[in-house]
Amino acid sequence: SITTSRTSEPISFVAETDQSFDVIDGVYSSLGNLVGSYTPTEFKLNVDIIYLYRINEPGYLTMLSPYRWPGTENQPELSQADFTEDIVLVPDFPVRPGEYNGMGFYFGLNRAVAEQGIYDGVDTRMLKESVVTVSIPGYEDVWTDTSTTLDLSSYGFGIYETRVKNADGSLTFGPSQLQPGSVEANYGLAGVERFYPINNFIFAGSDCYAVLPGEDGHPDSFNSVDAVGLYNNLNPPGPVFSGDMACIVLPFSGIIVPDFVPEITFIMSWNLENIIEVYDAGTPDEKSDDIMVFAKDFWTRFNLSVSY
Repeated sequence: SITTSRTSEPISFVAETDQSFDVIDGVYSSLGNLVGSYTPTEFKLNVDIIYLYRINEPGYLTMLSPYRWPGTENQPELSQADFTEDIVLVPDFPVRPGEYNGMGFYFGLNRAVAEQGIYDGVDTRMLKESVVTVSIPGYEDVWTDTSTTLDLSSYGFGIYETRVKNADGSLTFGPSQLQPGSVEANYGLAGVERFYPINNFIFAGSDCYAVLPGEDGHPDSFNSVDAVGLYNNLNPPGPVFSGDMACIVLPFSGIIVPDFVPEITFIMSWNLENIIEVYDAGTPDEKSDDIMVFAKDFWTRFNLSVSY
């Protein structure tokens, strides 16, 4: 949802009423009975840039980032947003006054990816990591440790599907293992459609719907001419929201930045309470095939507020 210091009513989501969510609904209905819901103790997402823009007016574009350069050769700067607490974002450049009626962002799915670069003549690097840690009582020995010997403090290339069982029994892994479109691959659940990960979000317009390329009733590609009119109607920043990817479009009432504002601050948050669910795969007496997944409609928990 989106709120501002000048808006009293939050956005209301009715995602389950749109038929574009039928594929996602079908996945959750195939997972069996809900065993329990759990709140992670760590929920860090690689969110490079949040784009706040005005539809079809390129001059109105503000880019927000939850991290700062530089890192050093021995201590990389982390590119991540830690949603266990509110994240305060202050734009690096003045925000152009006016109405902004679109916003978009995506988050990385993998446990660790590193990048190198030169900053002020110094060889630096950045660790772009998305990581989740959660304790699920009674399952300490169900999901095995799949960690590698590669140190996460090193450059980190190739650490993707790693799952670490910590000393206290909690699990640490990348959010790719919680994606509803990947339960077939992660757990071998037969008869479940596999679709692109849901890690892209566009806030614009008044409707809520899913774009799942290649699925029945959805465009063949995010870039295809029948892609629900995204580029004609919502005009998300092209360099980011392109290619074959799943996307959730959510309503956005817009943000108005008045003239002569000395400072504008954005606060980003994600309600993590019970955001992880475990299902029994239809076998209530057998834990070994149980499924861990994001709670349905997990994207509705995101919130951006702005004050000036």
